[in-house]
Amino acid sequence: MKISDVLTHFSRRAPFPALFWVLLVVSFTGGFLLRGGCSRGDAPAAGVHVHGEQPADGTIWTCSMHPQIKLPEPGKCPICFMDLIPLSVDQASGPAAELHLSPAAEALAGIVTAPVRKGPAWKRVRLSGKVVPDETRFRIITAWTGGRIERLVAAETGISIREGDALFELFSPDLYSAQEEYLQALRRRDTGASGSAEMLVRASAERLVQLGMTRKQIAAVETRGTPTDRVTIFSPLSGIVIHKNAFEGLYVRQGDPVYTLADLSVVWVSLDAYERDIPWLKEGDRVEFSAAALPGIPRTATITFISPVVDEKTRTASVRVVADNSEGLLKPGMFVSAEALAEVSSGGELLLVPAPAVLRTGDRAVVYVRTEREGEPVFSGREVVVGVRADSVYTVLSGLHEGEQVVVRGNFVIDSAMQIEAKPSMMNPPEKRSGTDGTGSARQPLSEKRASPASFLGSTEPVYASYLKMQKALVGTALQDARAAAGSLREAVVHVRSEGLAAEDAAAWNEIQGKVLGHTQRADNWPDIAAAREAFRSISDAVITMEERFGHGGTKDLYKAFCPMAFDNSGAFWIQDSTAVSNPYYGSMMLRCGEIRNTYEGTGR
Repeated sequence: MKISDVLTHFSRRAPFPALFWVLLVVSFTGGFLLRGGCSRGDAPAAGVHVHGEQPADGTIWTCSMHPQIKLPEPGKCPICFMDLIPLSVDQASGPAAELHLSPAAEALAGIVTAPVRKGPAWKRVRLSGKVVPDETRFRIITAWTGGRIERLVAAETGISIREGDALFELFSPDLYSAQEEYLQALRRRDTGASGSAEMLVRASAERLVQLGMTRKQIAAVETRGTPTDRVTIFSPLSGIVIHKNAFEGLYVRQGDPVYTLADLSVVWVSLDAYERDIPWLKEGDRVEFSAAALPGIPRTATITFISPVVDEKTRTASVRVVADNSEGLLKPGMFVSAEALAEVSSGGELLLVPAPAVLRTGDRAVVYVRTEREGEPVFSGREVVVGVRADSVYTVLSGLHEGEQVVVRGNFVIDSAMQIEAKPSMMNPPEKRSGTDGTGSARQPLSEKRASPASFLGSTEPVYASYLKMQKALVGTALQDARAAAGSLREAVVHVRSEGLAAEDAAAWNEIQGKVLGHTQRADNWPDIAAAREAFRSISDAVITMEERFGHGGTKDLYKAFCPMAFDNSGAFWIQDSTAVSNPYYGSMMLRCGEIRNTYEGTGR
């Protein structure tokens, strides 16, 4: 049977575009693959001939949803009652891992290919953080002389002050005496009493400047001819008042800090980088960021500092960029999200394959390669070894060669057609490695779980409860509920009682706790459901580690599930409390996409 037959069959049943039916076939058959197909132990329904007698014309009839049904004549599928479609015996006689299509069928299925190439690769690293003042632009205004603050002019933090603006009015005996000395020096100079009188005038005026008076104020004293006991102090700097020690009636001594100003024409953006992302970043990398309060205004800046220390609780390192703020739109405290573009380097040219071409199933990576035979396209599945995911590509370690054409769209359609033609599915190989959970990791029997104090296990129950609430919120695409559940999860993790754990277990728990705290700390600022799901993937990794090391209390079973299509086919795990797959990464769009990989029994059994 060809894909064109499937599409033609579906398009005749309802007036929808062919692409709709492609997606329908993929979703149903993909679910079939991920669940391991229909139960192999089920007996066929009465009257169903799974291996019917081959008809004289060489055509047998099958169901696109249930390919185990094979009948010698057309009719209805006895399981789903859909019309059977023809399956030519000749079509299934080719090589087991190849699918032959006509050019028309290939076009109808919407299959798109791209070449394997060599070249540089870039990885986008997502970061989040906030705007903070540039510490190198802090300035402190101190008291020029001792005295009592009689009246405040700059009376609030947060106000903008320009150089020459009035700050406060000061009563100062020292200033009064210095004014009197200056007037006496002027009188001596005017009477010609001494040849050094002019020098004395200049020294007296300079002392008044050092005590905080301006040249204009000194000239006013000279014009008036009498000193004043209250002097207005003006700002020698411009900036924003971020701290104020001045109060009316406060007595200050010379050198006491009165105001702290910050120049916000340039600000820092302090970003948090998760442990796994730190190796990708280096000083000098360009970062594009935007503030949540200023949507649609992206900015670029340069990384100037990466902290050499990782925070033990959040498992993040601080990354600093310097940003121009001459317009004054960036305010300290604003939340920002950022992306850094890091080059992947291995000392030479990299072999790259487009990310959509790679189908991830646990520790396996599969691609479909397109070749031509006798003028018609032939698709064959191939298991490959890929390296890091770099933005829209994977690096290839083995299994592919430069110039080969790989399927980047329609690979699930091809895999489905393989199965319909009774050929092996690359996504669901007939044999899995024994002793693993399908991801290449050895299953850990319940008896091998660490023996943990009852107080510890009891205190982890709220952790699992909050985690499961978050999983269900994401299934329902409820962002606010997911944020609330993440906050509850953070609170629950903090209150876990780890007293009594062995040193090795305590260290493991501290790492798990730090990862959960790190990925939930900014839950209130998740901009959308996609950000929440990204964080949930990392949270799930930590909770699965906790479950597989310590177990959980109570008698209820939990289930480890896996979706190979999540995050551009890179795959993701999660834990749920039911046997029916409930996918938090797609929600209702593909609720049942995935399979149960493991069962965790409660330690209370």
